[in-house]
Amino acid sequence: MTALLGKTRMRLGEFLALQVGDVIRLDARVGGELPVFVGNKLAFQAKPGVVGERMAVQITRRVT
Repeated sequence: MTALLGKTRMRLGEFLALQVGDVIRLDARVGGELPVFVGNKLAFQAKPGVVGERMAVQITRRVT
């Protein structure tokens, strides 16, 4: 199971220059739903969150 946080594009030089602490801007909205895949198939939409010290997702709907 994979929850996709977002996507971005960058040049190879930008990728190779990444350092600890750099911020990567993604195409997803803050607070928006994330697609959740089972294998390569989209199965759910979910909201990101935190449970204790772990990242989590809450399933909001099944995708048919």
